Amino acid sequence: MPRLVNFEIQKLYHLMERQVDDMSGSDCRITRQQGGVIHFLSQNRDRDIFQKDIEERFKIRRSTVSVMLSSMRIYKARFRRS
Repeated sequence: MPRLVNFEIQKLYHLMERQVDDMSGSDCRITRQQGGVIHFLSQNRDRDIFQKDIEERFKIRRSTVSVMLSSMRIYKARFRRS
């Protein structure tokens, strides 16, 4: 039973996070989580940061980090071309 409650709380948290991102009204095309990763990277410029570091810092799965970093690379490439 506790495991089911944890899952439901996590689901609700993600739903609320998406709602806040949608309501921000900003033209910014990055999510709050991506912004957190960018901040983490900028605060640690003096050392090498690996995907595993991001997974551990933000408590997110490897696949989530992989997709996030891929989308950020695509956005960066589009931004540079503009």
